[in-house]
Amino acid sequence: MKVLVIPEDFRKDQFILQPIIEAMFTKLRRPALVEVLRDPLIMGISRALDRDVLGEIVQDNRWKVDLFLLCVDRDAESGRRNVLDAIEARRLEDEPGGGRKTLGHEAARNYRRIHSRCREDIQVLGRRISTWVQEGRLLSWDEASRAL
Repeated sequence: MKVLVIPEDFRKDQFILQPIIEAMFTKLRRPALVEVLRDPLIMGISRALDRDVLGEIVQDNRWKVDLFLLCVDRDAESGRRNVLDAIEARRLEDEPGGGRKTLGHEAARNYRRIHSRCREDIQVLGRRISTWVQEGRLLSWDEASRAL
């Protein structure tokens, strides 16, 4: 299966999204080739949710992609500053993605823990993907959330 992850801004997000989505498919026991969209550079929630932008991405990639995943940041998350402080404390800011590469690989290695703690995001997304892969139908976010 070929999966295209569409982030708001791939420059840093790719280092978190790719390993986590790969780990999700590993947990689902579904081999997947996961790619993070790099062109076009979307930059921002309004463009990421723009139907014309998304339509163009799907049109340009539909022949080579089985599943498109739009992933946007939760910028207002209260613990965000703590995560950034931890990156700086570990001196990871000079590596690709400002430390996100290391954190993404750590997250993928600890996927079971992330899955158990991130019901709103990871578990619901996993349920939606699993249902789509196994049954060929796409649950809404609310349906997947209620099914957990």
